[in-house]
Amino acid sequence: MRKRRITRLQVMRCLANGQIKEGPARGIKGNWEIAVEALSAGDVLHVAAALDQDNHGNYAIIITAYYL
Repeated sequence: MRKRRITRLQVMRCLANGQIKEGPARGIKGNWEIAVEALSAGDVLHVAAALDQDNHGNYAIIITAYYL
């Protein structure tokens, strides 16, 4: 994300308000994976994330984020 100049806030907004483009589907490690797109700073931001659950609730692990 740093290399592509994408902030954590942009990723969070994409996941919260974006449109699901792929998934949810089971990944090779058994967790759910999803791809979301949203408009951010005038460009389309694509975020792929793995969804998992720990003892305190749900969380997402960002696989990649990039502008299309």
